[in-house]
Amino acid sequence: MEEIEIYESNDTTPDRYRLSVIITAACMALLGIYAIYSVFTSGIEWGFYTDWNCLKSPIFPVFAFIGFFLQFFNWQHFSQTTWIGTKKSGESKVKWEKSYDVTDVVFGSIVIPLLTHLIIVPCIYGAILWYLIIGALHLLGKISPFLISALIAAIVFIFYCIGCNVSTNRYRVAIFVALSLVEAGILGGTAYFMNNHDNITIFSNLSSGPTLSDPIGTCTVTGNGVNLRVGPGTSFDKSGNTVSSGESYPLLEESGGWVKIDYYGNPLWMSDKFCALSYENNGDENAIYEEDDMGCWRGDEDEGTATIQTGNDNSNDAGASLPEPSVEVANPIPGAIALTGKLDGKYEIVLQYLREEDGKVSGTYYYTKYKTPIRISGEVNGDTMTLEEYTGENLTGRFIGTISTNSFDGVWQSADGSKAMDCTLYRVN
Repeated sequence: MEEIEIYESNDTTPDRYRLSVIITAACMALLGIYAIYSVFTSGIEWGFYTDWNCLKSPIFPVFAFIGFFLQFFNWQHFSQTTWIGTKKSGESKVKWEKSYDVTDVVFGSIVIPLLTHLIIVPCIYGAILWYLIIGALHLLGKISPFLISALIAAIVFIFYCIGCNVSTNRYRVAIFVALSLVEAGILGGTAYFMNNHDNITIFSNLSSGPTLSDPIGTCTVTGNGVNLRVGPGTSFDKSGNTVSSGESYPLLEESGGWVKIDYYGNPLWMSDKFCALSYENNGDENAIYEEDDMGCWRGDEDEGTATIQTGNDNSNDAGASLPEPSVEVANPIPGAIALTGKLDGKYEIVLQYLREEDGKVSGTYYYTKYKTPIRISGEVNGDTMTLEEYTGENLTGRFIGTISTNSFDGVWQSADGSKAMDCTLYRVN
């Protein structure tokens, strides 16, 4: 009888399953690449706040206390002996003898050892520990995108390795499917978080500063690389942090040409020459107009609102397709044409204007974040509209552009012409 040969195979993963694993892993890799891209391009501010002045932190005494015990591993006796030199008349050689004066003995044998062992040495050890930790935090803040990207790449690689080694057993396949959903959630969540947040605070400020007051408005930075200081003036130390144009922070206080902002939980100061201030509506009956780079009204206003939807006609005179905005117009002006859009692609506004038969135009506009109206007036000449904005009696800016039935396309300029921002608005009523 012919002997039957039996073959055994250790490969329990069929080709069809292996192909599905490779396809799934490829999808994960694409999602991982997008997550890595989001990490590097989101411009996110990492909250690794570093204060290089250890003496300002209430935590430093803890490190000094630890330093007190560290010195016992290498105990040194820091006593000091006072020596007095004497020389007899006519001799060149000096004879040195210990001083037994009570003051010298007490100072050298008691005061100096106490000061050294209780204050100087603990502070030295504490400072060493402090700057090791602060340096690590500072470095960690710089390399965080690289670490996160490496972690994402490792997750995708491990995912592929695990998937290709899962057998056809249905329970293990179920685990693989669950793992796929978890990995997709992690990678997609990372990308979403990076694209929708301005900062990540992993470690709060090691210095427990004063309690922050309620913001009175918003400070929008107009300069690049602006230094933040610990006080209102150049005589105060730099904090080591800088801000750039377009960034916005809660405004806490103003003092002598300087403004205090909430910089991720830290009250820091910057010059008001490099920022535009917008004030919150605080209900003050004695409202006044405040002048700044972008124009701003401060004070109370009756906040009647009306929701206005666009109609079915979504084309301008040139036949181009327009978006279908749905906005809440605060303090609607009866009979006025309402336009909405963004300045410089960042600051959303709503502009309302009334046009007279002689071409004169009047109305208001406001930033949707604050809903505080800014007065405007001007004229339409052909298809060109020029509007001037005023805060109080002061001219603070101009809108200049082409007006059509359903849109306005032009620029906003500061009164002195030093700043200009693109402005494209679409009709909402």
